[in-house]
Amino acid sequence: MKTETKPVSKTHAERSAETRGKIVDAVVACIAELGLKKTTTNAIAERAGVTWGALQHHFGGLNGCLIAAFDESFGRFVKTLGEPPPQQTALPGRVEIFVERAWAHYSSTHYLSMFQLLLNDVFAADDKQWQQSQQSIIHAMDDVWKRFFADVIPDKEKRRMLARYTHSVLTGLAVSYSYQWGSKQMKDELQLLQISLLSQMS
Repeated sequence: MKTETKPVSKTHAERSAETRGKIVDAVVACIAELGLKKTTTNAIAERAGVTWGALQHHFGGLNGCLIAAFDESFGRFVKTLGEPPPQQTALPGRVEIFVERAWAHYSSTHYLSMFQLLLNDVFAADDKQWQQSQQSIIHAMDDVWKRFFADVIPDKEKRRMLARYTHSVLTGLAVSYSYQWGSKQMKDELQLLQISLLSQMS
């Protein structure tokens, strides 16, 4: 006789994480499809398939949703970068891998949607939640650069300078691509970035 397997019920924590994930995904989708101005709590809740009350419970309101989506976007960036190549890998190869993986994130619809938050100056300068988010990302970005290049850039300030420079270049290329000014591959431009980074690491 075949025994029926009962579906395993999700825990409260699992259901909560699933709901938060749906809401964050809905934020990105709404910005990409509707634009920032039309990305309201009602639009997000409808897209996520949750009630407005559930959205408020998890994030407090629109501001909390946007910051959570921004934080999650950086988490995607870290995941896309993955593990650094072995340290015995020649430096040009390590830089090439880093830039190619980073570009995969920066050229994505997900990043361009989140960039609109910065471009439109959505968050107030004195917003405590936003300040905390920014500080966490700055420290996490330094950790990323340490994992890839600590042996050739031991100085923290120089790592942060190169991180800001790389972020600015890749963001500019991503915006150019979004206006169809060039190929998504951007091979020449990415190679120029690699050459610039290598000159600072040698």
